[in-house]
Amino acid sequence: MIDWQGNEVTLLHGGETQRIDRLVSHRDSGEWWALDCNSAHRPEEQPGLIGQMNRYRDAVRNSNRGAVVRVAFLTGEVRVVEVGEEGAALRIWSPSIPSNRYGHTTRTWPFKPLRRHRT
Repeated sequence: MIDWQGNEVTLLHGGETQRIDRLVSHRDSGEWWALDCNSAHRPEEQPGLIGQMNRYRDAVRNSNRGAVVRVAFLTGEVRVVEVGEEGAALRIWSPSIPSNRYGHTTRTWPFKPLRRHRT
């Protein structure tokens, strides 16, 4: 269950502005997730991007003392790559992408998008 969520969340940490694509607080566990939508091929293997994720983790921790903060890439290849404290990929979730009868994959995300209400 989501307690709080925000898109393009801006935090100031260490004199630098950090803009997190998606920040989510889980109600039951109290964990925070900082998510980065990234189109780079295998972002978990790029030191600059890992450093960015560590800065996100530090910024969220600084704003929420004592909270567990997890960070992950959401890739264009429909993978969720959680980045550990040491900068290594902890877990990689990759949903199976169904193919049609011709062997072509359908690029559908397995989750329903949030609806935006018009005011």
